[in-house]
Amino acid sequence: MYDRLNTIINSLALLGKNYTNAKLVRKILTFLPMNWEAKKITIEEAKDLTTLRLDQLTGSLLSYDEEKWSSVPQTTKSIAFKVSASTDNESDDIEAETDEELSLLVKGLNKLLYQKRFKRSVKP
Repeated sequence: MYDRLNTIINSLALLGKNYTNAKLVRKILTFLPMNWEAKKITIEEAKDLTTLRLDQLTGSLLSYDEEKWSSVPQTTKSIAFKVSASTDNESDDIEAETDEELSLLVKGLNKLLYQKRFKRSVKP
């Protein structure tokens, strides 16, 4: 950030627009976003803006940014996987799959039977 800012300042100086250090510090503080308002007020009250150097300001802002992001708790998502015990007997796996498919089929049929668009001739 500091390098980019220096590049812009040097380019402006080459074009004939020179800024004093105090004016640059004031411009940077003016263009800080609203979520930096607390830090902006702290810098304005604690330090003399006429003697504050640009590198001191950027160092202070960078350290505040690092502190702000380090205090935010990092949320990690935990992922759970369904684990099944492997057996040598494949018939158990096939029976479990057919039982599951059969229960889904019965559940779907029950939904169809209880819907109003189908007339029931026999009560369930």
